[in-house]
Amino acid sequence: MLCFPAESTTREQFAVAISALLDKGCNKKQISVDFEKIYSAVKLVWLGSAADSEHRETFEGPSNSSVAGLVFKQVVRGNPGSLSLDGQALNVLMSLDGKKDLGQIGLELNIDLVAIRPIIAKLHYFKLIEKVIITPNVVDQNFLSYLISQLSVAVGPLGKVIVEDELDDLGFHRKNFPAHRAAELINLLSQEIHREDKRIEFKQAMLKKIKEKEY
Repeated sequence: MLCFPAESTTREQFAVAISALLDKGCNKKQISVDFEKIYSAVKLVWLGSAADSEHRETFEGPSNSSVAGLVFKQVVRGNPGSLSLDGQALNVLMSLDGKKDLGQIGLELNIDLVAIRPIIAKLHYFKLIEKVIITPNVVDQNFLSYLISQLSVAVGPLGKVIVEDELDDLGFHRKNFPAHRAAELINLLSQEIHREDKRIEFKQAMLKKIKEKEY
């Protein structure tokens, strides 16, 4: 087996290795005379075996639906080398602004996730893009305190317990509940209020709070 110790293997080292194979009796007809193609292919194999864990984790593990929520941004490169991109890949690259997720970009460009995934994988593999870590906006403690107080007015002193139980059922706690799900939480909690007039008052007060907080 012919092994190369690093990506930095030079063409001279590669030529020596090819010569060694020929000296050991390899049929010259089995080795393409196009040296550059052989060299590039071997380098690509090396890069594949040395791909960083983030790349594998991002593109080999998640389903297409999970990839849809990922966000990437372009990386400025001084020398992009000989990498060629077709029109579709270029459109995808130009759409990666660090804000829109792949699902949104796919809709805008009319490309489904099955097609967009390998394009993103290639761009990421050659370090033309990088993943953006999005920190979700969460509700603040002022909002939750107000929520508990309003629910307690409607159902009594168990308001706090009911809120915490509902957060737990949804897989969150008081410090990490996403703001975009505030309305969903209010609707669920309103179902614990038996009196219709109090339920309406609760929902109106909380919806007003949501608008105030811009959740």
